[in-house]
Amino acid sequence: MKGVRLTIAKQTVSSILDTLGDDDFFNIIAYNEEIQYVEPCLNGTLVQADHNNKEHFREHLDKLFAKGIGMLDGALNEAFDLLNEFNHTGEGSICSQAIMLIADGAVDTYDTIFAKYNWPDRKVRIFTYLIGREAAFADNLKWMACANKGFFTQISTLADVQENVMAYLHVLSRPKVIDQEHDVVWTEAYVDSTLADDKGLVLMTTVAMPVFSKQNETRSRGVLLGVVGTDVPVKELLKAIPKYKLGIHGYAFAITNNGYILTHPELRPLYELGKKRRKPNYSSVDLNEVEWEDRDDVVRLSVVCNNVHWFIINPKRLHDLEHHDVSLADEWTYCNTDLHPEHRHLTQLEAIKLYLTGKEPLLQCDKELIQEVLFDAVVSAPLEAYWTSLALNKSENSDKGVEVAFLGTRTGLTRINLFVGAEQLTNQDFLTSDDKDSVFNADHFPLWYRRAAEQIPGSFVYSIPFSSG
Repeated sequence: MKGVRLTIAKQTVSSILDTLGDDDFFNIIAYNEEIQYVEPCLNGTLVQADHNNKEHFREHLDKLFAKGIGMLDGALNEAFDLLNEFNHTGEGSICSQAIMLIADGAVDTYDTIFAKYNWPDRKVRIFTYLIGREAAFADNLKWMACANKGFFTQISTLADVQENVMAYLHVLSRPKVIDQEHDVVWTEAYVDSTLADDKGLVLMTTVAMPVFSKQNETRSRGVLLGVVGTDVPVKELLKAIPKYKLGIHGYAFAITNNGYILTHPELRPLYELGKKRRKPNYSSVDLNEVEWEDRDDVVRLSVVCNNVHWFIINPKRLHDLEHHDVSLADEWTYCNTDLHPEHRHLTQLEAIKLYLTGKEPLLQCDKELIQEVLFDAVVSAPLEAYWTSLALNKSENSDKGVEVAFLGTRTGLTRINLFVGAEQLTNQDFLTSDDKDSVFNADHFPLWYRRAAEQIPGSFVYSIPFSSG
């Protein structure tokens, strides 16, 4: 296989690599009279198809050159042995297995090898790609694919590569179409911009699932209509985290089923905040790289394997939540108002009221959180009168007194009492949604809350902003 045919073959292999993701494992074997793993350091095993590994194999692929005669029997034996070993050791999920054969011909059908390893169950699909315009060996390669539940295609030019490579995906998808398995897939985190966010690049993930036809004739043939997906800013996922359960120094993180970080306080994909320069391989940071105390993979394995285990309401006290000095954390989800279109105009407080009074039975709310925030509102209600009495009895030096008093609870409730007019506040943004560090939000408890919660009762904390000069 020389000249342009070798170039087409390499591009075919590279295009197949493009179709693989973090859930896939692979290796590449070159063969003539002998077999040769493209990456000698990784012979006899399968490696994860993450970005780093695929690029590494591409570099070695470029160094291949043609020599000798292609003896396919040794390569097929090695490929089947490799898959069998991987399955017997329990490393693979044995979901879909395939051998992709890229060749410019085959002098035999090698049915004895298939009979030994793959028949009658045919668990390994064989996909054959005939490189070049000649059709002399097409019958053998086509028979090999059809006898092993695969697909045959001929690639004559570089322009044919992409379309012909993608054909194998339709074959692998047939069982899922026939069984109507709507698998939902979440991608690794990546940096991108959104139309709704004018603050530059943000962490995103994409959720996707297959689209099937419900018509019997289409379903029986296993025709995949396509894939539907949508981009989701990671900060939207953070809003669903029950912050009130975490404690002041607790934080939440999310990882993919492969252990890569989707979101974590220590994941910093950009070199500088607000800049567009991304760190290499930021989308494949393993949990072990940031959770350094998890030396035996206890946390990582429990999360990947999904083994993590993590008051009576009196609606008459609702008025305690409706005081002008009370606000709830903007980004926290007390009630999910996104499920039904008729709820999307509701504020969290309006949704809580409807939920507690039973007027909207379709509302899905966090009962425990609502119980606790209502309790906080009831218990802290007398503070307004207390603060008002302090304001009335304060000293004559009002210009050197207290401007604002506030209380925060771990349920996201904040009470604010101004001792001066709003226009007289020294820091106009303090405790408003514009000051992200001082209000409860989806990322963290505010700094003043964490510092106060740590203090020994009776002691004081003085916090001076660095920007004050």
